[in-house]
This record gives sequence, structure tokens and C-alpha cells, in this order.
Amino acid sequence: IYSLGLPLFGACFGHQAIALALGGTVGPNPNGWVFGLTHADIIHKTNWMQDLPPTLKQYGAHIEQVTVLPGNAVVISANSTCSVAGFHIGDRVYTTQNHPEMTADFMAALVAEYAPKLPVDVAETAKTSLADAADTLVYARSIANFFENATKTTKP
Repeated sequence: IYSLGLPLFGACFGHQAIALALGGTVGPNPNGWVFGLTHADIIHKTNWMQDLPPTLKQYGAHIEQVTVLPGNAVVISANSTCSVAGFHIGDRVYTTQNHPEMTADFMAALVAEYAPKLPVDVAETAKTSLADAADTLVYARSIANFFENATKTTKP
């Protein structure tokens, strides 16, 4: 897809798979599990991300992360537990380590399902984090903007 110049978006495992496919690496998160509502600072805004808040709230559920970016990739969001919470490569690749597709109800059910399998502090933090809402709609708009922007510049 990338070599054809087509736009590519990936979330969580997709974010990691894209990084691997394009020459990056993925490994264990030295901070352990990220679970529940996460906050990542936007450190590089692209034109399709203009409406995102300075600190983006998304649902997360991962213990691995991108540890080395693929060539030409730029980190777009990060926090203290995930140094590559999202990246882009030009106007063709847009990723997030988190889950913009998850609803609050789905995440609450996932936290309840995984709580017995997680360290107690991780499960408690995840449960507590769900009192706040994710930036789902504004992030969905950024994905749509990404594809609209890429479609305008894609060569036939």
C-alpha cells in the first residue's frame, strides 16, 4: 500500500504493524500496561489534525509499543508511558497506538473483562480513567481529513 502511494491509517496493532513493515521496531513497553483512557500530547500537528486538542484523550489497551520509528516518520503524539503514541509519514501514513474506534461502553466492558488478568494498580487506574470521555469524534474527523487530503494528492 505504501509503495503504491496510497493513504494508510493504523490503530494499535495496525500502528505497530505499519511501523514494522516500513522498517521500524516494536517491543515491550518498559512502563508495562497502558489500559483505559490515556492522554497524549500532540507534539507535531499536520494539516489534517488542526482540530485536535493539545492533549488528546483516547482509549488504550497495550503492553507493546513502537520503539524505533520507520524512516521519514515523525512523532505526532507522545506521553510519559508511550514515546510514540502516533506518527505520520508525509501525507500517506497516519497512526495511533491507541483505539479511536472504541466506545466508552466497549472500553468499560474490556476493562471489566481484563481486570482479573492485569496488575491490580493497572486495573484500578483503568477503571478510574473511564470517568472522563475520549476525544472520539474529533479524532474521527482527523482520520476523514487525512484520507480526503491524501486522496487529493494521490497520483492515478
